[in-house]
Amino acid sequence: MSSRGRKLIIGLGNPILSDDAAGIIVAKKLKERLNDYDLETGSISGMKILDLISGYEDVIIVDTIYGENVGKFYRLPLEKLKKSFHLTSPHTINLYTALNICDNLGIRKPRNIKIYAIEARKINEFGECLSEEIKEKIDDFVEFIIKEETGGNSGYIN
Repeated sequence: MSSRGRKLIIGLGNPILSDDAAGIIVAKKLKERLNDYDLETGSISGMKILDLISGYEDVIIVDTIYGENVGKFYRLPLEKLKKSFHLTSPHTINLYTALNICDNLGIRKPRNIKIYAIEARKINEFGECLSEEIKEKIDDFVEFIIKEETGGNSGYIN
């Protein structure tokens, strides 16, 4: 039996790409409140995510996505990730495709995967600080996820 817990938070992003770091920051704040979760953060995608989620029952993934509604956050159904522009190699497949590979190969995957995202525009600009628009929404985004995970909220969009 692994020494890992049964629950995992993954904060996706790059800490030197301005608002792209929001997923990492939110995941760290969630870990402070959800003690029974393990934490992984970084620029993780494709098959590497399968390695990370292996052995867990419940997984929360937090990411920043490009969007015009800066600061808007929500829970994304896994089906929304079907389309990807990154199917050019095994290193850049999206989560949806990676999970389908698990199904096709009979690999056990978590029973519960929830994806939370916040929209931003500055996800490809170098910088170690969040924009003011995103910084103002971080605590609200954390509270939204906490409520979703503890049964206090049934909505998907802020």
